[in-house]
Amino acid sequence: MNKLINEVITDIRKKHKLSRKGLESVSGFKERTIGSYERGESRVSEEYIEFMSLYFGYTEDYIHDVSSSLLDDGIRTILMYKSIYNYDNEKMSELLGFDLTDYVDFVKKNNLSRDNIHFILHLAIKLNINFYNLGKKLPHQVQKLKKGIFNNYLNSNMAKYFSEYENINDFENRLNENLSSGLEITPEYYANIIKKRNQPKENYTPISEANELPDKYKEIIELLPFAPDSFIDTLIEKLKTLKETQQLWKNYSLYYLIRNIKSVNHY
Repeated sequence: MNKLINEVITDIRKKHKLSRKGLESVSGFKERTIGSYERGESRVSEEYIEFMSLYFGYTEDYIHDVSSSLLDDGIRTILMYKSIYNYDNEKMSELLGFDLTDYVDFVKKNNLSRDNIHFILHLAIKLNINFYNLGKKLPHQVQKLKKGIFNNYLNSNMAKYFSEYENINDFENRLNENLSSGLEITPEYYANIIKKRNQPKENYTPISEANELPDKYKEIIELLPFAPDSFIDTLIEKLKTLKETQQLWKNYSLYYLIRNIKSVNHY
């Protein structure tokens, strides 16, 4: 007998040993809302189904109890990216240069061919996603192929996706940049974005947060992905020190303000 959707989402939560309160802490969906979904008292929202699918790694069909397949790592990462930036299929197609649904045709679970690897690496560069997030077996396959991965790709049926690169060296250089600066799209990062979006500040995306910064800071934010880790660590420490200094100054100023008020009252 097929399970109802409220039973499936309850099973997923319990399988991953999360209480409703724990899931609220991770996702920002309220405990009472989760309980209402699981008891079948409310219709499960599409946003919640998407979160359960992408965070825990199940297809939405599985949650609807249509099939029992797990979500492929690469597809999961791309869909998390799409959700994080709140893009629709049209925007994703514009970024990728092809229809998002075509991606499924190139991903063969546990069987990454050379052409598939070329395609996934190209995808990582296009979206600035660290390709290590696009499949558990991918790093091993890349290392196994070594330089061979950059040879003869123009003779493959993937050639149309590589026309934007000047030559093989250009492709290799941009891939190396991706290793150091590509976004780390993990379930934890994804959940953190959804949690922020579930707060009163609706429609949150990393881009919308950056857009709210003063113009003089935006240029710095744009450059940070290209900065070495040592610079980032130093910057963080300096900002922490600045914050602590400002807090001390506020406390100091408040102390003298209170003292002056008391002095006035005394007289």
